[in-house]
Amino acid sequence: MTNTTSRLRPLGAGDVVTFDFPYPDGGSKTRACLVLHEDPGTGELIVVYGTSHLGLHGHPEHALVLRERCLLAQAGLHRPTRFRLDRRIRVRPDDPRFRVSERCGTARLGRLPAWLRLQLPERHARLPRHSPFAERAGIHPVIGRRPPQASRQSSSRMRHAADAVRLPGQPASKGSVRKPDIVRTGHVPHRWRAPEPRHRLLVRQGFQATGAEPAPSAALSGCVPVGAVAAAAMSRVAS
Repeated sequence: MTNTTSRLRPLGAGDVVTFDFPYPDGGSKTRACLVLHEDPGTGELIVVYGTSHLGLHGHPEHALVLRERCLLAQAGLHRPTRFRLDRRIRVRPDDPRFRVSERCGTARLGRLPAWLRLQLPERHARLPRHSPFAERAGIHPVIGRRPPQASRQSSSRMRHAADAVRLPGQPASKGSVRKPDIVRTGHVPHRWRAPEPRHRLLVRQGFQATGAEPAPSAALSGCVPVGAVAAAAMSRVAS
């Protein structure tokens, strides 16, 4: 069941109404909204978005927050409400998206006090301009939301695909830089260590081929001449 007007007078600027406000990606939700402006030329109403989330992210200069009990009672609200004046839609007074409140028996929940209604024309004039056609479709400013999970995953796949086809010498993206490879030892399970330096590896292999035992300091520091060790290893193999 829908209702667009009060039993006493039609809707006008400053009225708090129940309205099935649409979302930009489809769907809608019935919520308390505010009639910000009435177009005298077309008779259409500018209905703005209302929410109980009071975070003033985005453009706080385009927000109207009701917190005091006296204001909430006059507006017919049960909890503090923030009206986002820049998120709005232009509708006719007989639009079926106006919903009847079971408590009030009409779409009107309450009305702003006179001193707040006097501020509405000036606040409406400060809003970013849009055509009536765009306002009828709905104005939904973006306020820095995080991208959906699917978008983040697709962008990650695109980054790795771009790294796979990059030209030689072209730097990789930040997310695809790999750390240096490490080797796992067999005698110490679940432990990881960096590969042995090449000069130490040659010294150790040379002494193993000749059967000699290197001095601990020489084997660890790699100061034993690699050429001499290799020559001794070759002579032992030849004999």
